[in-house]
Amino acid sequence: MTSQSKNDFSSGRRIHWRLWLAVLLLHALVITGLNAALTLNRLAAQAESSFEVAILPSDVAKPSVPKPEPEPAKPTDEPAKADAPIAAGVALSLPEAPPLATALIPVSHDLQGLRAIAPAPVLLRYILIKGNDSAKASLLWQPVNNTGPGTDTHYELVYEATYFGVSIVKQTSSGTLGAAGLMPARFGDKRRGKSEQATHFEREKNSVTFSNNRPEAKLVEGSQDRASFLIQLASFYAGQADKFKTGQIIELPVASVDELETWAFEVQASELVQLPIGEMQTIKLLRRPRRAFDITVELWLAPSLSYLPVRIRLTDSGGVTDSQLASQEQP
Repeated sequence: MTSQSKNDFSSGRRIHWRLWLAVLLLHALVITGLNAALTLNRLAAQAESSFEVAILPSDVAKPSVPKPEPEPAKPTDEPAKADAPIAAGVALSLPEAPPLATALIPVSHDLQGLRAIAPAPVLLRYILIKGNDSAKASLLWQPVNNTGPGTDTHYELVYEATYFGVSIVKQTSSGTLGAAGLMPARFGDKRRGKSEQATHFEREKNSVTFSNNRPEAKLVEGSQDRASFLIQLASFYAGQADKFKTGQIIELPVASVDELETWAFEVQASELVQLPIGEMQTIKLLRRPRRAFDITVELWLAPSLSYLPVRIRLTDSGGVTDSQLASQEQP
């Protein structure tokens, strides 16, 4: 082997050793880094599992610093202000609210013990106001005396609202009259653009049926419909006005085209109301809603007009409809 070959072999061996040393050093660094990362993760996990939050009082959290002696308080006429309470973590004891006053429940009248005197035939005309619009309404009450012994007195009742001569709502009630007042046989409700819906009072079957196939209801003595109740209340007042006192309740079963329910009318104070027909002394009755989407009914009955309604205000989800008497006629 020549000297040149020996030199090349020695150089090659030195390069191989340097490469091995570099590889070993790199592995050592990687292993050291992994160990350090695992150690850090373990420490962090231990710290997280044992970490607790301690809310220290303000005098512990801050180093104690000697405070100067306070100056003596100066006399003043103003009352001392209390320190503001600490809100965090403190439950304040509040005084209990006073109990609600118990409302007195007025006694309802027994419908069977009331005498009804129906008004004479009449045609009442109203100005109807709803929002910014006005229309016309009429209430036609027409009892018919049939001749002959043992015959019943029949009646026809029509309430209709018109707008520029077009019928918007037309409600009809027909039946007979007795000592207890109106006994409806049929109630019809016709709305513009819709077919008439009817309610039938089938006294021989002791039931109330509806043309829209709603479940029938049991007929309750003294039941009225959405039109006849107006004349029935007037008849009760004409029969014994002195028995109705402010705060009392008149319960009346009233049928719509869907159901038969009890309406409770509260007798309110007398009111002097200004109407298109003029000023009139009235007695106000109020029916309050008892459930969602229920109707509020306010009636003003005029003693000088056989206690017929001279103002009818209805409030429901569609707004307020206010009918005020403008004139009266003989039909």
